Amino acid sequence: MNIKVTGLLAVLLLLLVGFVMFYERPRMDAEQKVSAAEKEFLNVARQTVAKFTIVNQHGRFVAEKRGNGWHVVEPVETAGDWDVFESMVTTARGVERGRVVVDAETYGKTDLATFGLAPPHVELRFEDQSGEDIWLLFGDDNPVGRAAYLTWSGSNNIVLTQRSNRNRFGVKLMDIRDQHVLPFDLDQVQQIVLKHSGQTFEMVRNGFTWQIVQPGNYVGDGAEINNILGTVRSELIVEVVAETFDDPSKYGFDTPQYEFVVTYKDGETRTLTLGKNVEDARSRSFYAYNSERPYVFLIETFVTDFLKIDLSDVRYKRVFEFDRNGIDRIQLAYIDSTVACVLEGDSWIVKQPLSYVGKEVFVDRWIDKVYTMEVADFVGRVENLSDYGLAKPVLTVSLWHDDKLVREVLVGRHLDGWYGKVNGSDEVFAFDTGVMSGLRLPVGEAPTPGIQLGVK
Repeated sequence: MNIKVTGLLAVLLLLLVGFVMFYERPRMDAEQKVSAAEKEFLNVARQTVAKFTIVNQHGRFVAEKRGNGWHVVEPVETAGDWDVFESMVTTARGVERGRVVVDAETYGKTDLATFGLAPPHVELRFEDQSGEDIWLLFGDDNPVGRAAYLTWSGSNNIVLTQRSNRNRFGVKLMDIRDQHVLPFDLDQVQQIVLKHSGQTFEMVRNGFTWQIVQPGNYVGDGAEINNILGTVRSELIVEVVAETFDDPSKYGFDTPQYEFVVTYKDGETRTLTLGKNVEDARSRSFYAYNSERPYVFLIETFVTDFLKIDLSDVRYKRVFEFDRNGIDRIQLAYIDSTVACVLEGDSWIVKQPLSYVGKEVFVDRWIDKVYTMEVADFVGRVENLSDYGLAKPVLTVSLWHDDKLVREVLVGRHLDGWYGKVNGSDEVFAFDTGVMSGLRLPVGEAPTPGIQLGVK
């Protein structure tokens, strides 16, 4: 190829690029966009729409707004997903319109089937509270496949729109129904009853705290119990297996593996029941249903990790329970020595042992550690304290306020384990191996040998 031909081709290429950039590209963009003021062209408001119908390749879906919720009424009666419906209404109002393909003058003579609009690929119909019917129809792709045809009520026009606008409404029943395994109001829950493996756990809320009343009376671990509640409330179903069921034994609901019941302050209850495992072991899921929905669905084993609890999981685990600002005397009694310090003004002063009298001790630092110290495991009530080294404890920690004993914890050692009990209780618990290090008081100078105060 000679230089003249190459140069001519280069000129033609530049002309073509210029044509696309300065003429064709702006025209194509203009076909796909309209001014911001024209975007919301459907006279539909989220606050006033009362009924919403979608017809697409997956079927016909009709939903009604009832109070503060959406409810699917076709093809089945079930609660709808509020966020999904509100989003679709908002999206429908602002569907972008591009170049006009058929104007008002020729619209009446146009065969809508030519554009895939009779019947349409996707049909949206909105009915507001006054009963007015507003519709939006999406048709075929245009010949170059870059856009889809669109028409709407009151327009007498067919325009181009982005295909993504049409695809946004290609929903299935599963997409629009409420998928929560157990919908409930977290703030209204007053009581929880959880049954599994032949055990029953009952927990009652008292203000901001939880009390376990079954299988025994214990202070509950609020963080753990609230975590269980939050997990169940936020978990979504995997798949709907059957819209109704007559035979509970088919899914194992006659002998459930898990039953989770929440009771509101007004006495209303809501129940989640998990039956048997799905026969396909690969799915690792359970059949389930709840008291708010008549259908059978699948739930992942992830949820059972939170439901399969032991008593120790939901019990309060803090060893030291006291008002951080209400302690004015601390005593650590070892087998062969005692450390005591008192609050004088704003400073903690050592009173025992004699070699440390008057020394300042960093109690605030110590309180921060022991306040968050937790039980490693609950052993239970025991008759023979010697089996846990508590008949002759290696350390007794006492906390006082105005000469009144606030908290006393005994620490014992037996074999390779560390154990404790509180305030004369006959219940024993296990400590982590670093308990003695965690209970040492940090002071200004290194102590004499045998005095376990700790080092700053």
